[in-house]
Amino acid sequence: MKKIFLIALPILLMSALAAESLFSIVTKKEDAVMNHKYTRFVMVDDATGFALAKDPVLYDASGMMPQNYFTVDVPDLTGATERLFIVHNLTKSEGVDEYDWVLEDNADEKSIFYARSKFINLQTSMQWRVIVRGERVLLRNLRTGNYLKVTQEGKFQGVTKEIEASRIKLIHIF
Repeated sequence: MKKIFLIALPILLMSALAAESLFSIVTKKEDAVMNHKYTRFVMVDDATGFALAKDPVLYDASGMMPQNYFTVDVPDLTGATERLFIVHNLTKSEGVDEYDWVLEDNADEKSIFYARSKFINLQTSMQWRVIVRGERVLLRNLRTGNYLKVTQEGKFQGVTKEIEASRIKLIHIF
């Protein structure tokens, strides 16, 4: 009995840590679609000061900033595989023209931009690995392997080296 306990304890601890990692930033799809409840973030690039949105704007803590949220396509209950996040941009649209805007790395156009999720053919182009580096995160696209970089002009760019990627601060909005 003691041997089983000694074997099971480390497995339980590792599973708990894996299951908890980055799970607190995820918005459940049914909450987003049906209830309009989001775990909202302002995503700010450290180097340029731009807040991520369809049209990035300089971060101003006193003003209304663009808001983003994350979803996961297939949640893994065991924590055995890496989670791939979809970065959504909340828009204030009225009426039937409400679209779900997601961050896409389009390999055909060789550019990164927010696009309407309904019109994206390859799902992997809108799935991102969130890589934690201290208090900042990097976003790496599943399809292309490019890291997200925000230029000094506020444009999105794909880079291949981690050192060139944008360090993004997630500011949680309650």
